[in-house]
Amino acid sequence: MIIVISNRLINDNRNDENFLGEILNPQGADKITIAKAFYQENQKSWLIEPVSKNDNLTAENPSIKQLFLEIIKGIENNTFSRKWVFYIPGFNQSSRHALDSSRRLSVQYDVNVILFSWPSNPQGNSNSLKDFFEAESEYREALSIAKSSAITLAKVFTTLSQWIEDSSLDNLSRQRIKFTLLSHSLGNYVVENTTLNLVSSKVADFFDSIILHQADVDNPKHEQWINKIKLSKNIYITVNRHDFILTISGAFHKFRLNNLNVNNRLGNNTKDFTAQKAIYIDFTKGGQVQKAHDLLFDVSNPIVINFIKQIFKGNSPFISNRPFKQSDTQPNVYRLDQDFKSLEE
Repeated sequence: MIIVISNRLINDNRNDENFLGEILNPQGADKITIAKAFYQENQKSWLIEPVSKNDNLTAENPSIKQLFLEIIKGIENNTFSRKWVFYIPGFNQSSRHALDSSRRLSVQYDVNVILFSWPSNPQGNSNSLKDFFEAESEYREALSIAKSSAITLAKVFTTLSQWIEDSSLDNLSRQRIKFTLLSHSLGNYVVENTTLNLVSSKVADFFDSIILHQADVDNPKHEQWINKIKLSKNIYITVNRHDFILTISGAFHKFRLNNLNVNNRLGNNTKDFTAQKAIYIDFTKGGQVQKAHDLLFDVSNPIVINFIKQIFKGNSPFISNRPFKQSDTQPNVYRLDQDFKSLEE
């Protein structure tokens, strides 16, 4: 089961992956739908069971509160794993693609997934980011939707914070549950704007870790919002200098959006590690990393895969420096050293 939280258009006449449409909810970006999604192996399709539709999302909503209590009970009786990932996909993700990616994440890394399915493929035209410039208008629209979706995500985090604080879990039980925020590519632009919306809120640091994965956000001044993140004390920023998609995105922002100070995105910058609250992990020289944009799925390097697994387990990937080398001048910067073949589980 994948738990889906979305501000997409609802197609009430569907109960499959097309239940959620490809555009923003016309009732408003802050109108939230929560559903359970079950993959039907025989039909190779999804079954969607709505929990709440077009809601303003409050902690008192009985349907949503019941879902939360169901999750807590499932964790306590081992129906659900104690490893949970709140997943925010990037650009060009249809409703179906976002569900499939969530399922792959769940299976490959043995985690439960809460998917924040924002409409990042609003025109539905681009099939590949290789056609990035041809998808110019869609990318521009996705940037606008990402900013609007930050209002939605801020509501979600505020409510989650309150639920967890008020839950029946005792301190020991809560410590056994590992909850990671994973945002990919342009999904980090949603997180950036959400962080700015939460600056004056009382939201708690309920995530054990945050992974800002190959972030398609401006590198200049990124520390100004990352240092304001309240959601966790452990923030990891992944970097691949040769990331093909982010190289194109940087050029797009510089020459098409007239952002002349942008040469690199945060996820392919290897110099300005300026966020004090974050740990930067430079995978550029890792085996098989090459020009990969999705380190979780497109790189069959056991070090990279197990690094992610360790975070999902709530462990520190840096118990020792191996196979990562810590910077001599910046203690929050690590680079992959391929002299070592794997991390111990």
